[in-house]
Amino acid sequence: MGTDVDKMKEVKEFDELEPSSHTLKKANSFVERKSFPKPKHWTPEELEQLEFPNDLTMLSYDELGKQMGIWTSVIAYTQYQVAMADIENTAKHNKLEYERSKMFMKLSQDGKGTVAQRQASIKADPNIVKLLGDSELARAKYVLIKALYDSYSKYFNAFSRELSRRGVVGAERPPRTEEEDEVDLSEGFKKGRNLMNGEGGE
Repeated sequence: MGTDVDKMKEVKEFDELEPSSHTLKKANSFVERKSFPKPKHWTPEELEQLEFPNDLTMLSYDELGKQMGIWTSVIAYTQYQVAMADIENTAKHNKLEYERSKMFMKLSQDGKGTVAQRQASIKADPNIVKLLGDSELARAKYVLIKALYDSYSKYFNAFSRELSRRGVVGAERPPRTEEEDEVDLSEGFKKGRNLMNGEGGE
């Protein structure tokens, strides 16, 4: 669990995922106007208190249920942060590309230098350098938050598999494999053929 907490701390050091782009602000405003209930906010301090059990087989049913509830909440919160980071990443990247294109067109219209010289001039422009840094930061936030979401989802699946192993009715089943789908499809064809031949009826 330590590795995931460290990742979350890195995200916090980058700055809180608050809306900074116009697009993200408008998207958040849309969600708020619709009065959608947002996932519970988890603070770094709360996340630090969480630990994935070393041995799931030692947990009681109640403890497993409690852990699944906790990680469901964490996953929901993290998934919302992934969406916010994705929007911000796209907005910052598009802003960078727009300013690059605009500057290149202006230099071309003015007839200044060769294509390579114009590109070098754009690359060294202070405004472009700043936008590039903003874009890289937004991308880093998205990558880190997405990594956390993937990790937490694996934790939840582990709890679900343990409940399924114990034969708990209603426990979520792990994702099906292609081999399992092929076996079920084959069995379905076999049952259908038997019924057509008057065999295997109830």
